[in-house]
Order: sequence, then structure tokens, then C-alpha cells
Amino acid sequence: MKVKKQGNRTLVTAPVSRKAQVTLPKMVREFLGIDPLEEVGFILDEASHSVRITKVEITASSGDYSDEEITKLLDLKHEKGGKAFRTIQTLLKDLKE
Repeated sequence: MKVKKQGNRTLVTAPVSRKAQVTLPKMVREFLGIDPLEEVGFILDEASHSVRITKVEITASSGDYSDEEITKLLDLKHEKGGKAFRTIQTLLKDLKE
């Protein structure tokens, strides 16, 4: 990791692995307030050919789900390509992806 400051901006670099994966440097995680298992978003700017990383907050869009809605969601695991989930929170997180 390399860090280069220019005025109020800081460039932090990180290597790309053989699997094209990047580990967010601790300095970046702390700056954005990202904890393990949280979501990040990538904003692609075509004009400047750049990418911005931001923390993404996952929240339910319309409050609580009814028992009927939860049952339907849990039944999805029996359909082709379906998955099983241990908790409703992991199910909802998967649906947001």
C-alpha cells in the first residue's frame, strides 16, 4: 500500500490479486466507516474514467414484511436455483444483491 497526499486529497493504492481482487486498505475502511461484512458501492464516472467507492447502507424499503410475504420468500429455496437461509436477515441481504 502506498499513500500520497496532495492538498486535501489522499491517493491510497492497493495491489490487485491474481483473482482480480482488491483488499480495501485499513485507512480507507476507517475513513468510510466500513466494518466486515458490510456493503460497498462502486460509482463509475465515464467522463473522468474514474471509480468512487462508497459505503452502502442496506435498509428495508417499506418496513416490516407480513407473515405471508416471509413465507413466500422462504419458499423460494425450493424452486430451481433456490437457496436456504439461516435467518431472515441473511435472506433480505441476499435479495438486495
